[in-house]
Amino acid sequence: MAKDGAQLRTYMFAHLPSRYLLDDHFDRLGKGNDRGRAEGLVSDVRRKLMGPLAVADSFDALNAG
Repeated sequence: MAKDGAQLRTYMFAHLPSRYLLDDHFDRLGKGNDRGRAEGLVSDVRRKLMGPLAVADSFDALNAG
């Protein structure tokens, strides 16, 4: 980032959007809540998909608790 707050692109990043037909977008710098929200979503997915599996003898036992 430049001293005046403007975002600077590297040479490789400047050519990436034209190569893959992308539109580049800079997030709001200095906004910690943006990252926190993304990290929270990642931890939710990790907890739901990679957590321990419930083990029970039957569905009734599993639903009981």
